[in-house]
Amino acid sequence: MSNENAAPGIERRRDARPWYDTTLGTYVLEREQAYIDAAVSDIFGFNALQFGLPQYDLLRASRIATRLTLGTYRPARLRTDFENLAVASQSVDLIVMPHVLEFSSAPHQILREVERVLIPEGMC
Repeated sequence: MSNENAAPGIERRRDARPWYDTTLGTYVLEREQAYIDAAVSDIFGFNALQFGLPQYDLLRASRIATRLTLGTYRPARLRTDFENLAVASQSVDLIVMPHVLEFSSAPHQILREVERVLIPEGMC
């Protein structure tokens, strides 16, 4: 499925917004947000990335100043394909990937890219 908001040459991934708008989806999002808030609140560094779900600020509790959402459609701040990140090697301190691997046709390639862009002591 293509979309006029998708980055050039990249197919839009399944949009999870309709599911997150349901009662169960809202409950799951609230639980995930609370867990992520607690997990990232004490992680320090310079750059943090959120893969997918760009309409939700899952890094809101992070102390890292530069926080970007990556995705294949708006409102992602950086529109890119997760299998071929447009990010410099060893430049990211923290990555949050909500449900990205579950819905990817190439989860191993995404993990290789995560390893490439994370600093040696980075967190994912």
